[in-house]
Amino acid sequence: IENTKERSISRNLVVHKKEGPVQVSATLLLLRNNEGLSVGMVCVYNNITEIQRLQRARAWREVARRIAHEIKNPLTPIQLSAERIHRKYAGEVSDDVALQQSTQTIINEVQHLKRMVSEFSNFAKIPESNPQMSNLNQIINEALQLYHGNMPARISLTTELSETLPQLPLDGEQIRRVVINLVDNAISSIEKKGALSRIFRQGQIIVRTRHVSDLNIISMDVEDNGTGIAPEISDDLFEPYTTTKEHGTGLGLTIVSQTISDHNGFTRFRNLDTGGVCFTIELPVT
Repeated sequence: IENTKERSISRNLVVHKKEGPVQVSATLLLLRNNEGLSVGMVCVYNNITEIQRLQRARAWREVARRIAHEIKNPLTPIQLSAERIHRKYAGEVSDDVALQQSTQTIINEVQHLKRMVSEFSNFAKIPESNPQMSNLNQIINEALQLYHGNMPARISLTTELSETLPQLPLDGEQIRRVVINLVDNAISSIEKKGALSRIFRQGQIIVRTRHVSDLNIISMDVEDNGTGIAPEISDDLFEPYTTTKEHGTGLGLTIVSQTISDHNGFTRFRNLDTGGVCFTIELPVT
């Protein structure tokens, strides 16, 4: 920099930390005295990880919107045509079983595409949050009502909710969807582990809240004893279309992260030494 006329140089760097890579903007400023001689340098570092993530999410939203628009229109005619073919030719062809299997395959795949399009649309049209002063525990309990009497066999769902949480400005519907998304992921992870291991006996999901007064935040954990997060996807876990599910779109955790970011909070995760993973949501107390 001393050999050029520039007074500053900026570069984007990647710093690898234990928690994952951090995007950093580094700017080097050359200080000169009144005679124009160099008297020192100042280096300014800015963590731009969240800014870049939001920029990528915005770009992915546009991609999702276009995909949803292009795919959605022909799906219903395809499904109706398959159903019409089956009704018309059932019993008239020599291999009726093959006809049934073929048309049903078309219908099943169309249904899968419709679900995918629905997720694309939800991701592309994440509404702005409409926060109201709310009790996080109440929102959690309302979300978990969905699972009462509907949990898969050998999976328990328990709560450890702090009784001293201050109220927060929250969009109740959005936070409810965050809770449901994380619990659904935990169930899928436990079921996957059960399918892979004959000695796996009991799945456990714990939803926990606490008030961290020193940091002036409220924390919510969703912890399970499933398969955990694979190292190869951990760095990109909250990026769109990152998934290990056979029919997953990889948008669920992206929506979770975006929703919490809109509430000025943070979403983190850590694999547990005992197996499984703990997702942590941190929301500021205002």
